[in-house]
Amino acid sequence: MAVRGLRVATIGLLLQTVASPLCAGIMFQPIALTDEPAPGTKHTFYDFGIAYLDSLGHVAFNAAAHRWLGQWWDSTDGLWSTTSGTLSLVAGQGNPAPGGGTFNTLMGNSYFVLSQSGNLALGAALQNAGGDFLCVQRPSGFQVIARSNTPAPGTGQVKFANTDFWRFTFNNDGQLALRAALSTRDVSAGIFTDGGAGLKSVALVGDITPGVPTGYRLTSLGYPVINDFGRIAFAAGYRTVGYTGGILYTSDGGSLHMVTRADLPAPGTKGNYFDRFDDPDISNSGHVAFTADLTFPSLHRGLFTDRTGPVEPVALQGMPQGAPYVRTFRDFSDISINSSDRIAFLATLWGDDIQVCTSDINGQYDVVAETGQPIPGAPDILIQQIHFLRLNARGQVAFRAICTKANDPFITYSAILATDPTASSSPSSAPACSSK
Repeated sequence: MAVRGLRVATIGLLLQTVASPLCAGIMFQPIALTDEPAPGTKHTFYDFGIAYLDSLGHVAFNAAAHRWLGQWWDSTDGLWSTTSGTLSLVAGQGNPAPGGGTFNTLMGNSYFVLSQSGNLALGAALQNAGGDFLCVQRPSGFQVIARSNTPAPGTGQVKFANTDFWRFTFNNDGQLALRAALSTRDVSAGIFTDGGAGLKSVALVGDITPGVPTGYRLTSLGYPVINDFGRIAFAAGYRTVGYTGGILYTSDGGSLHMVTRADLPAPGTKGNYFDRFDDPDISNSGHVAFTADLTFPSLHRGLFTDRTGPVEPVALQGMPQGAPYVRTFRDFSDISINSSDRIAFLATLWGDDIQVCTSDINGQYDVVAETGQPIPGAPDILIQQIHFLRLNARGQVAFRAICTKANDPFITYSAILATDPTASSSPSSAPACSSK
């Protein structure tokens, strides 16, 4: 599974001991609280963004802090982590940035990932129109991977555009894959990887398209994902005179391998063909899971994988799902595939109910949770929305849910729910965290 880190919802970063009907029996360690001093600054925390948790229990999060100057609040923000053993400031607004310049805000115009092995990657903007950059924190300190207005590898003198580096994935070995905008019309974007020895290009807009007839060129690139062995997967678009289509690739950083493309038959359908592809996920075994738009005459969306070899359907629009009455799938999102090739996804049904579903390598489905259902251990708390699905190597899923009281829909809760390690087909009876 492509590493995005285990992301923790933060509501004042309430990783503390909580007495709550939704968190009974769970003890939380305090990491940071509002009105407490923000290390590395003269300010106190007042708002929190997102947080990541690695396999050693280290936490990284972005937050805003302020101090009262007698007549007004002086505000700042930054990125903090506990990877050094204590909570410390990693990057702060107005502080020197790696390679020169100073950090701009780290609450809005930035993106970071803490991998399960404790590696940290950060994409951020610089103050005073200094552009954007992407860096990785290594034992020797931050290493700048890419920076606006500098030449992009594999392009000659084409430069990275003055735009963000905020869409990347990062594996447990410290390798990353990213899509970046470039500064010319003919070569407007590229996909790049870095394994610690420097950035290199994998694919560029304008390249000849491998896997299709001569004369086709890549016209668009999706956002890549990378597994722990450095293999990446991404969707792309290609074109020749009078025709455009989509294509899906994997790569070990060298040549591109086509998984499938537009105008090839979509397996499991009745005469449909692939058209365009959404961004995929990739497992450590190198298999991919992806959603695709299909051509007429019937189905228009599907979820597919190559986990058994050839591309095969996992779920299709219109496929029956649910009992006692038959409902059908309408769409799919938040696709994840783990090292056992188990796939998790959010399924939207006709009628707009949403299910958390998993599918094993034999095609066996489990419905983990569904909107309108109570959460285990709290029968009067109903799930209304489901977001940010994640799947780990053990087959457990975690997701964010917005819930309401059954007898009072104006009372809302935000909860992180996870499947019990001993019962993978149902959510844990105690959510990871919640707030009223």
